[in-house]
Amino acid sequence: MTWLVAFPLWIALWAVSSLPRASRQRGLVDQAKQLAAILGIGLYILNAGYGCQGTFTPLKAYHFLSRTLGNESLEPRLTTTGNRFVTSALSSIPVPLPADYVRGADLQLADFQAGKQSYLLGHWSPRGWWSYYLVGLAIKIPVGTSGLASLAALQGYCVPSTRTVQPFARIPERQWGSLRSRVVDQLSLLAPPVTLLVCASLQTGFSRHFRYVLPALPFAFIWISQVGRALTHCASWRSLSPTIICKWSAALRRMAERKKSRCSRQKGM
Repeated sequence: MTWLVAFPLWIALWAVSSLPRASRQRGLVDQAKQLAAILGIGLYILNAGYGCQGTFTPLKAYHFLSRTLGNESLEPRLTTTGNRFVTSALSSIPVPLPADYVRGADLQLADFQAGKQSYLLGHWSPRGWWSYYLVGLAIKIPVGTSGLASLAALQGYCVPSTRTVQPFARIPERQWGSLRSRVVDQLSLLAPPVTLLVCASLQTGFSRHFRYVLPALPFAFIWISQVGRALTHCASWRSLSPTIICKWSAALRRMAERKKSRCSRQKGM
């Protein structure tokens, strides 16, 4: 459900990467068709998982529990319903999602608005914290992975030392295109996890279940993998950094497993 943000996100990323060059790009229409096909396939798979039950139900037919979709006057107790779209121009629009999926998203939103007891670092709170998932990432992500992410974040750490840059020199258009392409590639990998993390952190009604941000990790891992270029494109001391961090992380993992095994044997005795 958290990946609902992917539908508008793909459109935004495509606009950032393609529209500025629309006047020089003949395949812009073909790209738009491909994007529409991608979004259509995503919607089809989502609906197929629910057997297409209630798909294209008019928006006015729903009874929402959350204040956002129902009514601002609703009490956050999940006992009253409403629909703020009944009298709007959007009331007759068919929603291209399964009815149970829409109700589930509304129920989860209502839970966040009602608030629940939350726990973080020894403290209880009637509501959550915006920093909950950031703290969770800092604690749960292995130290080696964090080290590799730090290497990936260092700009220009793998630039050959022989390259010189003139401060006021005019950069050729070809280099601008290469730089722009690299920025777009980085943005395509970083925008999904950052967007998901921000959306999850904004829901401060309660802070539970770190799994809400787990879908962000695959994109982060692919982005981190760029440090592998240092093995072949950088000086020897720089190419050793990813290797040392990986070996260090593996050694810490083995130490943790041995400690866990030793504690299990002691409990068994």
